[in-house]
Amino acid sequence: MEKVIDKGKVNQVVKLIKKSKYAIVLTGAGVSTGSGIPDFRTPGKGIWEKVDPFKVTSITAFDENPQRFYYFYRPRIEMLSRVSPNPAHKAISQLEEMGYIHCLITQNIDNLHQRAGSKKVIEVHGTLRKAICRRCGKIISSELLIQKMDESKEKVPYCECGGVFKPKVVLFGEMLPNLDNAIYESNRADLILTVGSSLQVSPAKRHRGQVFTFDI
Repeated sequence: MEKVIDKGKVNQVVKLIKKSKYAIVLTGAGVSTGSGIPDFRTPGKGIWEKVDPFKVTSITAFDENPQRFYYFYRPRIEMLSRVSPNPAHKAISQLEEMGYIHCLITQNIDNLHQRAGSKKVIEVHGTLRKAICRRCGKIISSELLIQKMDESKEKVPYCECGGVFKPKVVLFGEMLPNLDNAIYESNRADLILTVGSSLQVSPAKRHRGQVFTFDI
């Protein structure tokens, strides 16, 4: 069934954006579900419905058993080549191009905002576009990461130094990259539009100004 657009909410968003002097956007997994990427906690469909994230996607679990990690994670890396930005990604990009949005903070790791044309993007949970060797720090593309998995009998991507490549995403137990930048931008903002997020991320949660949640 087609979703009914709340015109009143849309008009409210328009007024807030036009009135704002420094508006930013915070996006979560919900902004990419329209591209075919499942979110994490939706009952019956979320990724965490079938696995315990701490047993599969924590940094401890990765170091202890990278083969199990990639058995779970490889389909998500391969999915990136099959999905495209949806109208929500494109709308946010257009608002930035028009000068209404000054920064985009995203919890997503799928690179769809950048592909839609967004320029000033802060990825607080990292990205699946690249991987880094846990031993020497070498960085490779996700395409080369898949190739190295195919070349390995264990289906684990090894570096020439003998280390294991890990996607440049934040696993449970790791520090958030770019968090200081995200907090700085959120503190500058007089308006934060949250799209597809439960609003539980620190920069928006701490913000004292207007925070408007837009459920897509």
